[in-house]
Amino acid sequence: MSEQASTSDAAILSIQIEREQHGNRVTSGHGLGRSQWSVIALLLMLAFVILEKLNGQGQLFYLGQDRFADFLKVVLAFPGAAPAPDHLGLGPLINEYWHSPDYRLPEFGLYHLPPLSMLLTLLARLAFGIVSPTLIFMALVALFAASMAGTLQRFTNDVGWAVTPFVSYPLLTIIDRGNLYAALCATCLVAALLRRRPDWFAAFLFAIALNVRPNAAFLALPLFILDWRFAYRAGLVGGIIALLSAITAHALFPSYTISSFLHGLQIYANEYAISGEGVPFGSSLFGAGYLLRMPYLFLATIIGVAPLLPACVLFYRRKMSYDEFVYVCSAVTGMATSVFADYHLLVFLAPLILARNLSVSIPSLLLLAPKGWWVIAPDASSIQVILNPLIMLCGSWWLIFSAAARALRGARLTRGRQETEPPPRRQLADCSEISGRQQPG
Repeated sequence: MSEQASTSDAAILSIQIEREQHGNRVTSGHGLGRSQWSVIALLLMLAFVILEKLNGQGQLFYLGQDRFADFLKVVLAFPGAAPAPDHLGLGPLINEYWHSPDYRLPEFGLYHLPPLSMLLTLLARLAFGIVSPTLIFMALVALFAASMAGTLQRFTNDVGWAVTPFVSYPLLTIIDRGNLYAALCATCLVAALLRRRPDWFAAFLFAIALNVRPNAAFLALPLFILDWRFAYRAGLVGGIIALLSAITAHALFPSYTISSFLHGLQIYANEYAISGEGVPFGSSLFGAGYLLRMPYLFLATIIGVAPLLPACVLFYRRKMSYDEFVYVCSAVTGMATSVFADYHLLVFLAPLILARNLSVSIPSLLLLAPKGWWVIAPDASSIQVILNPLIMLCGSWWLIFSAAARALRGARLTRGRQETEPPPRRQLADCSEISGRQQPG
């Protein structure tokens, strides 16, 4: 335990020294910095996909009949008062969602929502009967946009990075699909990873994120390895939030229980993972395998998790940098999750901003960019379903092999230096030993 604590303290100390040398914020140099080039690259790739879409070839957003459905349609699926009158243009859509039986059908169900997400949904349902749902949705989108921009501006002091997410494909799909749960999760994760401090506030941010999407637990590893105490901090705060949310959600909606939650998870797995409904607009290894007629969930999970062990060892032994390890953990989160919708890719903002070299920044940038140039399946799946997990997998192993090669080169240099250095001069014995020696006769 003491050895692990000393290693954690040394790792934290190295990051503190790095902050003192480079400042607490990621700054760019003169001229066009990385953030500006990132914005330009994302805009160009977005424009190309839009042109392909206009020509009837590409794919960008979800189906039009499900616009904003992950919030408006989900919230309106729960019982409650009639939605307040809408005068902002979405009245027909809200009325359609209110009368739609889709998410109320047994084969769909919404009981798979974790306690915090369920509580937020139920509170929104109460608010929908008082205030226009469109106004609530627009206010929450504005709050998310301000939070994300403010977070990036604070930790980078660069307007370019604050603009970057708004020209990225994941954020556009968050708004298009209306998945404000993914927005909350990504904002907390990016803020915690950019802070690089395994303290109680980071534990609170991760507790919120993991209560919304537990699959993101892999992303806690960078802070956990820096300080093992981060695990119980995040676990304690997360457990309290989950317990209070579950109790309150059950009080508001008595049908929501542990058994209904577990049953809802099974329905979700059957409907979206096993049946392949979650493949379009997704970026998991299982989704790529399903599209290639290799629907082996266990194999995809093993391949997706495989980079984690060598990366953890390299980072723990300080042979892999923080930005590289954050990329690997982000990639494992995407690859090993059976259903990983494209809007969850927003977490790759963290390694992109933290990146010290092109081996991290290029794959992160590619994952934030749209790549739906070519629709390859009748279910609207594009080549992006295959490209994204391939980029995650190749990028992770490239970083692992690069870090291992650097470690081997360093070990060889150290060994060679020790071999070429002259041996230390032999120390003379103490006076008593000298005086005790017999002089030659």
